Amino acid sequence: MDLAEEYLFPLPGDSDAETVATLRQQDGQYEMFSHVEKTLRQNLQRLVLREVEDIHSGSVALAGDSLLAGALSMALCYIH
Repeated sequence: MDLAEEYLFPLPGDSDAETVATLRQQDGQYEMFSHVEKTLRQNLQRLVLREVEDIHSGSVALAGDSLLAGALSMALCYIH
């Protein structure tokens, strides 16, 4: 899958009822924000690990790190 086609949230076919029910609310944090945070962290970790595996296998160039950093910077600017 191309990085431009990667969605971090929500997962396709993800059942919100199951995942939200298993989350525990952290002190002072709304449980739906916990769900979003956990999902984004997991999917971002999968994306980075998959990219590292692709780099080690030689299937992509080393420009992926800067592309990911640029994409995250653009997302932060868009949110702000």
